[in-house]
Amino acid sequence: MSAQGAEVTIVRYGAPWCRSCRTIGPQLQALAVERWPEATFYELSLVRNGKAAGERMFRHYKARGVVSMPFFEVFVGAELVDTLDARTLELRSGDRL
Repeated sequence: MSAQGAEVTIVRYGAPWCRSCRTIGPQLQALAVERWPEATFYELSLVRNGKAAGERMFRHYKARGVVSMPFFEVFVGAELVDTLDARTLELRSGDRL
């Protein structure tokens, strides 16, 4: 739980065919665990097989602002408090990993 008592949730966006998801994704997840040890993790995976499903997931990723993978969103309760973009390795809050 966070200082306010709300649950911390981290959503990881990736894809099984994404090379950086396989190479730096685990390292970024380990950093996220260090920063938010009490967090619950969920993973959304963009798939290629199944055209309709893939197109819906791609639209969802785009709507969430995912421009590179892996991409992490950090929620405290229902509030989005931070993001981690693999391109810059910067948190939305301005902190750098």
